[in-house]
Amino acid sequence: MGDSLSKGLKYVLQSLTHNQRETLKCLANLLEQQPEGISFKELFLTCKEEMLVIQEKQLRDHLVEAKDHQIIYEKKGKRGETIICMRHVPSSILSILSSF
Repeated sequence: MGDSLSKGLKYVLQSLTHNQRETLKCLANLLEQQPEGISFKELFLTCKEEMLVIQEKQLRDHLVEAKDHQIIYEKKGKRGETIICMRHVPSSILSILSSF
């Protein structure tokens, strides 16, 4: 990852709330296992188990900033479900997040 990109990404991640960062950690961990993307529903269930969210709206709210800064993006799956993907290597995101 380029140095200026890494600094910008670190700045954005640092500006997120604790729960937003924990949600991204959860997503990055899931994406290490499924690099093609994770369904919104699966991410929601995992974040709910981790007690990061209670409702889907909370998860959507946690992801807004990451989408706005193009850290993550959504695509449609084969069955029409929403799939969440990262524009960066999940291990890079985890490495930056672990520094906070």
